[in-house]
Amino acid sequence: MLWWHTSSHSHKLLACVVLAYLANMATQGIVGNILLLSSSYLIDHWQVWRFLTYPLAISSTSTIIVSSFVLYNLAPEIEHLVGKQRFGLMLFTFVIIHGAVYLGIFISRNAVLEGSDALALALLTIYTYIYPKSDISILGFFTMRTWMMALLFGAIAIFPPLIKAFGNPIAVIGVMSNELFGVFAGLLFSQIYFEKYTFPTRTAPSSSDSYLLDTTPAISKPITSDQQRTESILPSLLRPSVGQTLQEDVLLDEDHLNEILDKINESGQKSLTVAEKDFLKRYADRL
Repeated sequence: MLWWHTSSHSHKLLACVVLAYLANMATQGIVGNILLLSSSYLIDHWQVWRFLTYPLAISSTSTIIVSSFVLYNLAPEIEHLVGKQRFGLMLFTFVIIHGAVYLGIFISRNAVLEGSDALALALLTIYTYIYPKSDISILGFFTMRTWMMALLFGAIAIFPPLIKAFGNPIAVIGVMSNELFGVFAGLLFSQIYFEKYTFPTRTAPSSSDSYLLDTTPAISKPITSDQQRTESILPSLLRPSVGQTLQEDVLLDEDHLNEILDKINESGQKSLTVAEKDFLKRYADRL
């Protein structure tokens, strides 16, 4: 299928999450039981493949809301920054380590791990780390700062399972361990990978950083046809103000611009994500 080969890993994972959620609802939890990670299934039946499927075992409305928003709007931008293959490896590593750590802590209590809450919170944390002061549109109705958006969706992800586990201390600890692991993993990855872009005195990117745009002045560079197309498209797409951050030059990438313009030509302006519109605004401001 053409869409599967051309789409990002983020949108592929989103499609799998939504399909698994709908299948679980249709089968009244049977699909979720097949996908979830449990110490009993692992120890007694050696079903190690559950280490990869438990993020798809979603039965909570709050989880599907948060996961869908993050995977559709925020994750593609992170994927572009780190590279498609590296992003896929990051997701794989997170899922395996998260499952192993969670079962290691609660294995004596027949621990059950399901849902993509922790993964969504990790990606949400990474995006907030990169763009803490940017404005982002929520479903096209209103805008808010990224850090406020992170608090909002973090609360949506954490409080419903906490309320459900209320009165059971072990269940409460399990919920908090699951959610906080995602936040911690997101912060850890951000510190390791993006640390050199977080300070005003950061060094210039090296030639090995192929995903970064050359930061030399653009005065001597001729205006390309892509830039002319961008100038004609941008005014009708974007709002007049978007928060600026120290890391905005990380995304000023000609290849990414071409991908967005191709997407507009193929699917129209309405197909752009919030992050892609944010990128075009920053690129237009730099011209």
